[in-house]
Amino acid sequence: MHNMLNKFLDTLLPSYVYAVKDGESDPLFSNPINSKDFYALIEAILLVLWKFGIPILVLFIVFAGFKYVTAQGNEAKVEEATKALWWSVVGGAVLLGARVIAAVIKATVGAV
Repeated sequence: MHNMLNKFLDTLLPSYVYAVKDGESDPLFSNPINSKDFYALIEAILLVLWKFGIPILVLFIVFAGFKYVTAQGNEAKVEEATKALWWSVVGGAVLLGARVIAAVIKATVGAV
């Protein structure tokens, strides 16, 4: 029964999930992130944010432009479109600022 359970778990879960393998006393942990230091981890996270964030930012800016076009002079709709564009720009600034903040932290920590 124990072997059947192990075979079942081996098919469902990757081997790095287990802390201890059968017959071994040393715990076995694998690093799934492959980052050597904290800054490499932050860079990997920022890269994912950039890959997903930039296209989403472009879509929101296009959506705000669409709202401007469909407002047709209606002041309430123009104000709503302006807010949408404003928050899209703020989101883009945060996205760009995250990269700058990470570089400043790396330079500060690296200098110490």
